Amino acid sequence: MKKLGALFLVFVFLFVGCGLGEETKLSEMTGLIAEKQESQILVIENMTKDQLDPLDLDEVLNEGYGAIWFEVEEQGLLNNLHVGDKVLVEYDIVLESYPGQSKAISISKVDK
Repeated sequence: MKKLGALFLVFVFLFVGCGLGEETKLSEMTGLIAEKQESQILVIENMTKDQLDPLDLDEVLNEGYGAIWFEVEEQGLLNNLHVGDKVLVEYDIVLESYPGQSKAISISKVDK
């Protein structure tokens, strides 16, 4: 009987610990597209187009701005995104490199 009770407790803890029915809260980043490669865009926070234009990518990254490479799966969306566009990107997990790396869940252009 003790084994059955212990087994029951293990299952209860597993189900509670897994958070059944909870939605994952996505993170957001608003910034400029500083670079575009194959299926990725590099988004930089807190930078204006006027600040971005005279700098090359290495200079921007050396300044320590918030920067994340986002994987964009939808080719049609990727084709409509250009360097200098201001975008809002929703994502969940970011690899802790610099610049960070993540997969874009959604991307929308933002009026400047």
